[in-house]
Amino acid sequence: MHTIGASAPAISRWQSPGGTAVTIRPTRPEDAKITQDFVRELSPQSRYFRFMGTLRELTPQTLRRFVSVDNEREVALVAVTAQDGRMRQLGECRYAACADGDSCEFAVAVLDAWQRRGLGRRLMSELIHIARIRGFEAIIGEVLSNNSSMLALASKLGFEVSPSSDEYSIKHISLALPRRHAC
Repeated sequence: MHTIGASAPAISRWQSPGGTAVTIRPTRPEDAKITQDFVRELSPQSRYFRFMGTLRELTPQTLRRFVSVDNEREVALVAVTAQDGRMRQLGECRYAACADGDSCEFAVAVLDAWQRRGLGRRLMSELIHIARIRGFEAIIGEVLSNNSSMLALASKLGFEVSPSSDEYSIKHISLALPRRHAC
């Protein structure tokens, strides 16, 4: 069972291989503009992989849900950097508790220009760490079968990949989060 009354995750810093300083932090309601800009900037394929459907931008209702997170059941992290005097979102990852209370389902997206640079792995590693600390037993996801980059990342992070029982074009991925015992 996950921890009730959990506070928002801590802010962390990451430096890209190219030297860009990136802040990884919980999303906030005032992130609505940079979040919408982020979704618009994703390529059509990246938006399709993230949302498993075609869209150009988030509806006002979905945007509010994305930036107003219930810290009891959800975690949403954004990767941001200062660019040309404004804040720019480079990636996002999130999880929501599943109905069983023992697992959580995640999603992740990174701007196309930032893919294969380590940011997705860093975001996922932080999300997995938070899920483990909060007491979840597993983190799971649904990935389109042709999303080879996400499937490769999941494999590197130790996720088990299996066919979805519902749909041949979707893979189910899961990572057990055994509790770490203190010595």
